[in-house]
Amino acid sequence: MKCRLSRLFWDAALKPINDFEDEVVLFFEPKSERSRAAAKASHERIHKKLDVKKIPSTMDVFQVYFAGGDGFREDILNFREQLKKTKTPVLVISGDHDISFAVENWYPVINHMVNAQLIVYSETGHGPQHQYPELTTKYIINFVKYMH
Repeated sequence: MKCRLSRLFWDAALKPINDFEDEVVLFFEPKSERSRAAAKASHERIHKKLDVKKIPSTMDVFQVYFAGGDGFREDILNFREQLKKTKTPVLVISGDHDISFAVENWYPVINHMVNAQLIVYSETGHGPQHQYPELTTKYIINFVKYMH
């Protein structure tokens, strides 16, 4: 698996309070003006509904979150092989500039799956649903409608 967890990711992700530039780095493509504009729209949508009582987070909360991924890289539970064999339809939506889980990690797995679809948005980071909420919703609705 290709892991692109860069220092930039950790510097932004581990802050108790993230600012707009952190959001751009974590979920969008900072070098793309189109992606930055989508980041601004996403930021405005999310912050209208934000529960400020949950901010700032604590390092304990971060540790619980990151502990959830322990063993994933080593695949202790043989998850990747099980995923390759599943008959359950799987939709993967990714950005081509995901600094926390590179889209290339999906290729070896998805090429062996029976009912999988991979959608990759260009000039998009880890949160393609933030950059393209309406389009992502349409993909999910169509996937559910036609795959079941």
